[in-house]
Amino acid sequence: MNFTGKVILVTGASSGIGAATALHLAKLDAKLAITGRNVEQLNKVSESCQSVSKNKPLVIQADLTSEEDTKRIIDTVVKHYQKLNVLVNNAGMLLVLSMSNHGYLHIYARIDLFNI
Repeated sequence: MNFTGKVILVTGASSGIGAATALHLAKLDAKLAITGRNVEQLNKVSESCQSVSKNKPLVIQADLTSEEDTKRIIDTVVKHYQKLNVLVNNAGMLLVLSMSNHGYLHIYARIDLFNI
């Protein structure tokens, strides 16, 4: 597939699979927007991407569990690039629960919001 010039948003791009995906897409000459909670790590990923591509990724620090941040991400990408071609949903969330907690509905609601 040809990703040259395609605007791709990678969530959870500050480390792991998201960072590796961003680097791979940079090598394929995509125009990247990378998001995550850790801006220092995002900047390192951005530098790695710039070492293999002429395109500088748009770095957006955000928390996808925040509806406000999610809207801000999309608005920022579209304002910067005038479009969005591909979304790579990679962000993850860790929940530590007690087996005695019977109020699971709020947990399902949070997971559902995160995955949308």
